[in-house]
Amino acid sequence: MFKERRKYKRFKVSLEIGYAYSDDDCYIYAKSTTKDISKGGLKLEILRLIKNKSKLKVDIKLPGEKHLVSAICKLVWKKSFDEGDEHKEIGGLEFLNFRPEGRQLFDEYISGLEQSEPPEA
Repeated sequence: MFKERRKYKRFKVSLEIGYAYSDDDCYIYAKSTTKDISKGGLKLEILRLIKNKSKLKVDIKLPGEKHLVSAICKLVWKKSFDEGDEHKEIGGLEFLNFRPEGRQLFDEYISGLEQSEPPEA
């Protein structure tokens, strides 16, 4: 029987994301959409040049909120895939820290998702 190893429950939610990445050679700000989210992190399509363990500043647009929620994240894994003629990368980001008000707003959003989900049988 499969045993879930994840610390936090994942929710398949599409949220608008902006993220900033920099290294010695470049600074990039890109936009993406989440594939899933949890209290501990998120999964999204990322640019190929971003290396594992890189830190990114992420801006998350939560439904109904005027302000973006900002967090510092670490890319903990990434995987390549092909979609038609395009080669893409998907990655998992772990939240390292939020601005204080951002953590509260994000946790409230996740709590709302938990409450709206039907109970398991």
